[in-house]
Amino acid sequence: MIFLVDPRRLELLLELSRLGSMREVGEAMHVTTSTVSQQIAALAREAGTALVEPDGRRVRLTPAGRRLAGHAVTILAATGCNCSSRSRPRRWACSRRTRSTSL
Repeated sequence: MIFLVDPRRLELLLELSRLGSMREVGEAMHVTTSTVSQQIAALAREAGTALVEPDGRRVRLTPAGRRLAGHAVTILAATGCNCSSRSRPRRWACSRRTRSTSL
């Protein structure tokens, strides 16, 4: 199965895997918590599976979420997207859609 992936959503997933909190991701990416939640939900719909699960007041990636996050690094590198929020402040680093093959 091939589907189009918004690189910004992959960036959010990577930050979520690192930080474990949608609020913290929102602060780091300069977007609202609601935006983070909606974009992760949209990515899960596109992937056809749950990517995160609650863990108290935080969230953790499901096995599918961890697998997609691992692929996200390669996908973002191939598209020239810099997903390191620590390297520079930015709102959204990428605006292109990326074609991804089966996970």
